[in-house]
Amino acid sequence: MNEQEIAQKMMRLAYDMRQRSEPRGRKKMTMNSRDMMILHGILHLNPEGMIKMSQIKDHFHVSPAAVSQGIRSFEQQGWVERVILDSDRRSVYIRITEKGRALMQQKEQEFCDQLTAYFRYLGEDDSLALIRILERTIGYCQNLSGRCPKEN
Repeated sequence: MNEQEIAQKMMRLAYDMRQRSEPRGRKKMTMNSRDMMILHGILHLNPEGMIKMSQIKDHFHVSPAAVSQGIRSFEQQGWVERVILDSDRRSVYIRITEKGRALMQQKEQEFCDQLTAYFRYLGEDDSLALIRILERTIGYCQNLSGRCPKEN
C-alpha cells in the first residue's frame, strides 16, 4: 500500500469507528465529548473558582461569539452560570455548577469504563502499542507549529 492508499484506509476506518460508536436507538448523551473538553478546559484554567469569558476564548483560540454561544448552551443545560462581580462589572465570569461537575464526573466514569473494556478486548500488547502510536501522533502534531492541523 502506498501512502495515499494508507491515508484513505485510515479515513475510512475513522469514519466507520465514528458511525459504530454512535448510540443507536437511544437518545444522544446530554454531554458530548466536545462539551466535556470545553468544561475540562474551564476547570483547568481555574479548578476552584471562576474564569473570565476572555480566558476561555484565549485558551481555545476561538472567537468571542463562539464562546458566548457555547456558554449560552451550557447555561441552558444548567452546567455553568455567568457571574458579574460588583468589583469588575465590565467582565463576565463563568462558574461550573454542581450539576455540571456531577455530570462531568459521571461521563468521565462511563468513558473510563468503556476504555477499560476496550483495552481488555485489545489485550496488553496491542493496548501498549496503541498508546505508543498515539503518543507519537501527539509528538508529530506538536511539531507542526505547536498544534495539530485543523480539519477542513
